[in-house]
Amino acid sequence: MENIMNVVNWASQNPELTKTGVDLMTLVFKNAAGAVYSKVAAIKNVKENEKLHNAYNEIIDELIQERTEAIRISQIYASELSRVQISEEDIGHLHKTISSLLEVLKGVSPDAEWNKFEGVINELVSVSTLRTLQLLGFNFKEAIGEPLTELCKKSISGISTTRAAGGINKNQNTRR
Repeated sequence: MENIMNVVNWASQNPELTKTGVDLMTLVFKNAAGAVYSKVAAIKNVKENEKLHNAYNEIIDELIQERTEAIRISQIYASELSRVQISEEDIGHLHKTISSLLEVLKGVSPDAEWNKFEGVINELVSVSTLRTLQLLGFNFKEAIGEPLTELCKKSISGISTTRAAGGINKNQNTRR
């Protein structure tokens, strides 16, 4: 039930998921079982084999269409959920990898301003914090991944700018 609430919260921010939710509610409230029962009851008195056969085929086709729609809806939700949800193993791996990455970046650029936030970043990617945020429906791939990418980009750009200013830029034309 908790995962369903997470899906509902995050689906409301995505127009495709909102439409899928409407499709799901339409399918749920269609009352397929009641409709099938009514149709079967109505055709019990049909004596002609051809009409009976057509009526049963119509019921079967409708059920197959509803099943196909239910599968389509579940696949959309499963795809979106897997996009934002990270497994326990991945969370542990993420924490270990980011901690190692921070150490590497610290060695490459020891005076970079983002090093001041190393402890905060490590806490944000701790197993406990990531699990709690995920349970609350927080999309930490966007919240942590994108800013971390931007920090790395700025750090690398800073290194390139420093090298270029010192005359080490490989793109300079050395011929005069």
